[in-house]
Amino acid sequence: MKNRFYSLPIKAAAIVLAVLIGLLTVFCGCAAGVMLSNEFYTHSLDSLQKTACRRLLDDYNYQAYQYVMRMEVPDLVRELSENYFVQITNREGQILYDNLPDGVEILLTYESVCGEEEYLENEVYYYEEYTVTGYLKAELTGEADPFVSACSVVGFFHQMRYWVIVLGVLGLLVLVVLIVFLFCSAGNSPGAEKPKLNPLDVLPFDAVTFLLIGLAVLEWNVFIGLYGVEIVVFLAVFGVVDFLLVLWYFLSLATRLKVGCFWRTTLIGKLCTLLGKGFQWVRYLGSNLPLVWKTGLLIAAVTVAELIILLLVWNKETLLLWWLLEKLVLVPLVLFAAISLRKLQKGGEQLAKGSLDARIDLRCLTGDLKKFGHTLNSIGDGMNTAVEERMRSERFKTELITNVSHDIKTPLTSIINYVDLIKKEEPENEEVRQYVEVLDRQSARLKKLIEDLVEASKASTGNLQVHPEPCDMGVLLTQMVGEYDERLRERALEPVLHQPDTPIMAMADPRHLWRILDNLMVNVLKYAQEGTRVYLDLFAGEREIAILFRNISKAPLNITGDELMERFVRGDSSRNTEGSGLGLSIARSLTELQGGRMQIDVDGDLFKVTLRFPRLS
Repeated sequence: MKNRFYSLPIKAAAIVLAVLIGLLTVFCGCAAGVMLSNEFYTHSLDSLQKTACRRLLDDYNYQAYQYVMRMEVPDLVRELSENYFVQITNREGQILYDNLPDGVEILLTYESVCGEEEYLENEVYYYEEYTVTGYLKAELTGEADPFVSACSVVGFFHQMRYWVIVLGVLGLLVLVVLIVFLFCSAGNSPGAEKPKLNPLDVLPFDAVTFLLIGLAVLEWNVFIGLYGVEIVVFLAVFGVVDFLLVLWYFLSLATRLKVGCFWRTTLIGKLCTLLGKGFQWVRYLGSNLPLVWKTGLLIAAVTVAELIILLLVWNKETLLLWWLLEKLVLVPLVLFAAISLRKLQKGGEQLAKGSLDARIDLRCLTGDLKKFGHTLNSIGDGMNTAVEERMRSERFKTELITNVSHDIKTPLTSIINYVDLIKKEEPENEEVRQYVEVLDRQSARLKKLIEDLVEASKASTGNLQVHPEPCDMGVLLTQMVGEYDERLRERALEPVLHQPDTPIMAMADPRHLWRILDNLMVNVLKYAQEGTRVYLDLFAGEREIAILFRNISKAPLNITGDELMERFVRGDSSRNTEGSGLGLSIARSLTELQGGRMQIDVDGDLFKVTLRFPRLS
């Protein structure tokens, strides 16, 4: 329904009405302004008419002076007005001309000073003065007389002084309604669902703006050179034209905003669009080109720019200015790149030190440097994920070993108990006794393996309780050698103990420390070459102590020290000797649990274990 009001005839009628009502409103406003400046709203009609008559008297006085004194045609004075009379006197008071009849009642009298003028230094001097006195009759006659016409015009405007305000306000309201209607109908047409541009709306808006500004400047330059009636004609003609142009300008702006293409219908917008496409192309190349290529292109561009400046500029001061500007741009860029690289370097060093939670701040990085920083952060995340997965796997294996060991322990205890019962029965069959001995030996070995498994899992997960206290490492080693002296001699192994004469104290758990030394001595008994020496050395440093085990292996060692400390790894690759492969792993876990370190070195057949603990000062 509303689209019917947006038809072209209705829009044209609205524009015509807007022009007419606009002219009426402007006229009423000008009239109200003129009456306000002439005090129509504060003075009476009689006072206003007298003021208008005084202005005419002053003007007629000058014309009468021209007719009498300069043109020497005194009879022309009566042609000015039948209600006007004049008297001219010189500086001495002598009457030179007088046409005032006797017995005429005078309403107004107005004196004017006339004379020959001389201009000296922008000031007016009269070197001959005359006093011209104009008289206006009390009873004005003549319908076409200027004084009668002036009084009639003043009377008309005095009657209309409030009406022009009312008409101006009403005209302004109607004009606002018409303009709102035109703005609402801008771009709309009957049958169209959406606003659309008309042929004139595709003109570049910024170009139209500059043209209108230029036209306004041109009109002003013409206007200031006009006089009298020319001003009225100019304002009447160009006022309508300018109103139509301004109205079309803002209606076109409204249409473009409705359609949503304001920016695209300007020359600046089109230029920015082209620049944006060019920037996207450059950005695409920058994103896909390697860093070396981008650096090379940047250096080439700077070199070409420098060459062009050198070819075009020969002035030494100008070259110095260009050099300074170049450094003001390049130096901050180079410093920014250096700071970014330093930030990446620090992030890489943190990752190398094992600080996987360290993050590189990417806010101040850009381009490939930002990508590389993101890659370093991703490496930290990936390593964190891998470590967490490995720890979760280790915990799962530990829990599995603990649970399975617990489940095996119950039937194994039953087997051991029944083997003991059979042994107490002392079977007569020799083969049965041999079978019982094998069962007894293997069940004891299996029990030891299960106990080692449980202890290894607890030690690796830190579930063992540690009660550190001061321990004399020399006394502990001496007791250990004494404990194993007989068993070592059975294997033809000679223990050699070296330790300082002064006590060496360390903060450790004696029970766990004894288990560490016990595992190492058992390892020596199993794998040391018979007929060799076993060296046990105790060293004291400023902050830590070291215990060193050395022996010669009876089997070739083709494995590293780190691999020997893994679970279920044995130096006897043929696995002919007894053992679970958990002794060294348990020893390492217990050592680390107490804040120490364990290191295994293999040099040919020489097997060396070093234990380090913090020294108690």
